[in-house]
Amino acid sequence: MLAAQFDADVLVLRPDGPITRADIATLTRLVDEYLARHPKIAGVMVETPAFPGYADLAAFADHAHFVAGHHARVQRIAVVTDSALAPFAEFVANHVIGVEMRHFAFTQRSAAIAWLRAL
Repeated sequence: MLAAQFDADVLVLRPDGPITRADIATLTRLVDEYLARHPKIAGVMVETPAFPGYADLAAFADHAHFVAGHHARVQRIAVVTDSALAPFAEFVANHVIGVEMRHFAFTQRSAAIAWLRAL
């Protein structure tokens, strides 16, 4: 399950199990409602001790479609995790997708929020 909620201008995502197609559908509705009222999302914080993966290939494809459709309206992404995959995700976001992403250790939630709002 993917818990998703806005904390003012920051979208906080907390996956606690494999991400499903239903999770991405819920996330899409939440983000689209926010973007109907705001030009951009200041930041997205993904907070999880370890990346839980996807329930199936269709969920991954839905997530890729979501990113493709929304990344231009996100200013920064902070990944707060101790997962070994974080440096790879940071590279892909910064150099392939074109969104500024920074990795923080799981214990650095406050620093991540501060960085997201420091624009």
